[in-house]
Amino acid sequence: MQSLGEITTLYPSGGAFTSLADRFVDRAFGVAVGWNYFVIWAAVLANEYNAVSSIFVFWSDKVPLWGYFLIFWFVFLAFQLLGVQAFGEAEFWLALLKIGGLVAYFIFAIVYAAGGLKGQTEPLGFRYWHDPGPFADGFPGVAKVFVFCSTFYAGCESVAVAATETRNPRDAVPLAIRQVFWRIILIYMGSAFFFGLTCPSNAKGLVKGGSRALKSPMTIAIQNAGWEGGVHLVNAFIFATCLSATNSSIYIGSRTILFMAQEKKAPKFLGYTDKRGVPIPAIIFTNLFGTLSMMNVSTGASVAYSYIVNLFVVSTFLVWGSISFIHIRFRSAWTSQGRSISELPFKSWAHP
Repeated sequence: MQSLGEITTLYPSGGAFTSLADRFVDRAFGVAVGWNYFVIWAAVLANEYNAVSSIFVFWSDKVPLWGYFLIFWFVFLAFQLLGVQAFGEAEFWLALLKIGGLVAYFIFAIVYAAGGLKGQTEPLGFRYWHDPGPFADGFPGVAKVFVFCSTFYAGCESVAVAATETRNPRDAVPLAIRQVFWRIILIYMGSAFFFGLTCPSNAKGLVKGGSRALKSPMTIAIQNAGWEGGVHLVNAFIFATCLSATNSSIYIGSRTILFMAQEKKAPKFLGYTDKRGVPIPAIIFTNLFGTLSMMNVSTGASVAYSYIVNLFVVSTFLVWGSISFIHIRFRSAWTSQGRSISELPFKSWAHP
């Protein structure tokens, strides 16, 4: 993100790092990076459709899984066609809801660990850190966690894609880059800490099978605390996060393919926009990849989730590595031209 901040602040372009890959490495490399980045969002989109449909099947199985998928497919398509202002407004409120939900859980976890819940006979404390303890699966477990964690970090680089649609990229991009550090500390590390505090690693609900909510540490902690109906609250929270992720996936995926088409790296028709600047063909093309989630029907939600996660984890690591490589090439070119690092509007911390 530091590398991306330095080069995107200096060269804010719609093509983001795919255009920068052309400039500092090679056009063929730019094509590969661009399509890899699109694969990430196509896979994330399929995964979120999988999750949203599974949540509604959990609430009511009177409508088949593919029925829920079709409903949401058309709803998200219609919403994206409203344009970037509707997307931005929706993301603002969904982000507020997500942060509010997490803060509420953090408060619950502190009270639960301290023994402050009604009917609680003794404090929970750090019991689960001792029994069953951490690293329950040994090194293979840690390695698996690294793979799955990247699925949550994928997307922080999307600020580069949105750079051209901000009023002042030279101010907005560095601000967004700096916020990533605090998001990691407060949201990601905070969640990991409180999940480990309130949910044992050997809890029955964490095994494969069932809905996504039933496997959530939040659900298990709330039910262990004595509120069986808490699964519906967590379901609603997960649904809100899925709405945001699906919304973002279509937006970023469609913009990526739009700029690639305009640079002749993708079929020409995908580069069309209407009078409002909405890339209708690119949005429809991106949303079509949501049908991958229908693997759920034949393989089951957890298996489909594993397939899709493996697909976009590989693409994510390739894109992140490419951004670092582009930045190294940029710095090499910058110094070769006799330019000073002090001239850069945003400097990457601790480069290289």
